[in-house]
Amino acid sequence: METRVGGDKAKAIIDRLPFDRSVKTDTIGYTGDLWMLWDSNRVDVTLLADTEQEIHATVKAAIRWNGSHFGNIFTRKKNIMARINGIQWALSIRPSLFLVNLEDELLNELNRVLNQEEELWALKSSVNWMIQGDRNTNFYHVSTLVRRKRNQILAIKDAMGEWVQEDSAVKEIIRSGFNSIYTSSFVSSSWAVPNISQWQASLTNEERESIGGTASEEEIKSALWSLKAFKAPGPDGLHAGFF
Repeated sequence: METRVGGDKAKAIIDRLPFDRSVKTDTIGYTGDLWMLWDSNRVDVTLLADTEQEIHATVKAAIRWNGSHFGNIFTRKKNIMARINGIQWALSIRPSLFLVNLEDELLNELNRVLNQEEELWALKSSVNWMIQGDRNTNFYHVSTLVRRKRNQILAIKDAMGEWVQEDSAVKEIIRSGFNSIYTSSFVSSSWAVPNISQWQASLTNEERESIGGTASEEEIKSALWSLKAFKAPGPDGLHAGFF
């Protein structure tokens, strides 16, 4: 992240944060330093290179994080579900207050394990995206197919609240919806020149010409030179300092 702090003050702040590993690099064109902070118990980070503009590193999920914080989540879930099934079978034969209380405890434990499993899969998904990103990999193609299927419109509700599934009918509802939004309800409008009061602020002829004229080379150069050299690049990928 780009910060507004550098030097010894930045080091003092990093030491107080809950991370045991960090990389800090002095920058040119940024306000403050670039920091990269991580917890070695959760991810393994290998620093590749750092410059005045960026930090390159590889990030991998730490397998020991699952074992030290959660244990084997999938084994725990399997054992808890087996115990719950056994208790429910026993309760169907002979009800017992002890078994009812034990079932409640195991259900609560199962909910905690399911939440931990959800967090683990979310972490793995984030790590996969940080490592593989939009490279030409199987992960990227599967992510694209999932997103495409999620964004696909298979049915839509009409004005009466009924579901419409035919492609032609769906297209017609969408088209009519846009027409109703961007079509004026007025049949005609007046083209009369608006009545401007003499007390109303207005532009002089010179001001109108300066606004409507083309930009001069001096104005373009002044605007370009006012940009910071190494801020975010433009659509062509080049910083303002390149020019």
